[in-house]
Order: sequence, then structure tokens, then C-alpha cells
Amino acid sequence: AREMAAAAQLQADRAIDRAHGAPGPSPEALMSYIYSPDSAALYRRGATPPGHRTTYAGAVNEALAAALTSDPTTYVIGSGLAGGGRFGTLHGLPERFGHNRVIDAPIRPNVIVGSAVTAAAAGQRPIIEMGIAEFLTLAADPIVNDAAKLRYASNGQYRVPLVIRVANGPGQGWG
Repeated sequence: AREMAAAAQLQADRAIDRAHGAPGPSPEALMSYIYSPDSAALYRRGATPPGHRTTYAGAVNEALAAALTSDPTTYVIGSGLAGGGRFGTLHGLPERFGHNRVIDAPIRPNVIVGSAVTAAAAGQRPIIEMGIAEFLTLAADPIVNDAAKLRYASNGQYRVPLVIRVANGPGQGWG
């Protein structure tokens, strides 16, 4: 056990020495892989008919259905989705797209976000239905340390195209 510990310590010390001896990033590289190269694609206007009126929940439902229809790598994951979601925003979507694309997961926000980050890095496009904003703190680690940094930390090797949707607001408004 002592030999193994000594060998592991030696390996760690060598890695630390290599890291300390490596040149730092150039000032030009500091902003690389922070922003999407095609951020305008994130803001495409949908084909909403003139005069179309709906509720907020209805608009979210339409947007989710459009995303699921247009891209087979898109899926929705969260807790309580089988019954249409907490606020009815997923009404009819599990039946329309199947339970493999509208995934009703246990209430484990850090696991939901962690699995979605991994799926996004592998080429999927997860949409996380967090439920309520208070759950964000339970998923802070994979949001802050994985989703937000993986593209930069991997020097652009990985992208993390995911959406985290939460409701927040006083009373029953859930703005």
C-alpha cells in the first residue's frame, strides 16, 4: 500500500510540475469557446399566425412541441411530466412524442441536470423542466461547474446545448 501511495504521489507531483511549467493561454484565447459561434440561430422567430392568442403555458407547450418536432435529438426531462407538468406546459406531449422524449424523472435536480449535461455533450439537445426555481440550488454543481464551463474547459471539443426552464414568482402567478 505504501509503494502504491508513493507511486501515486510521484505521478501527481509530476502532473503538477507539468501544469506549472506549461505556458498560460494567450490573451486572444481567453475568450475562445465562451460564446456560441452562431448565437443568432438561438433567436429564430417562430411561424405564429397573425392574431394567434394563447396563455403563457400554451405558448411554452407550443414551443416545446416545435422543438421536439424539428429536432429528433431534442428531449424534455423533469419531475412530474407524465401528467402534463406542474403547470400544464407539457399537456399532451408525452402521448404525442413518447415517454422516451418526454421523460418523467424522479425529483433529483442534480442528477437530472448532470445527465442532461452529459447527453448534451454527446450530441443530444435536452430541455430540463426544473419545476420551481428553488430546485436550482440543488443542481448548482452541474450547472455551474459542468454546463457553464465544459465548452471552454474542453477547448471547444464539447458543446452543451441545453435549456433549463424554471418557474418563479409569488403566489400562483409563477411568472
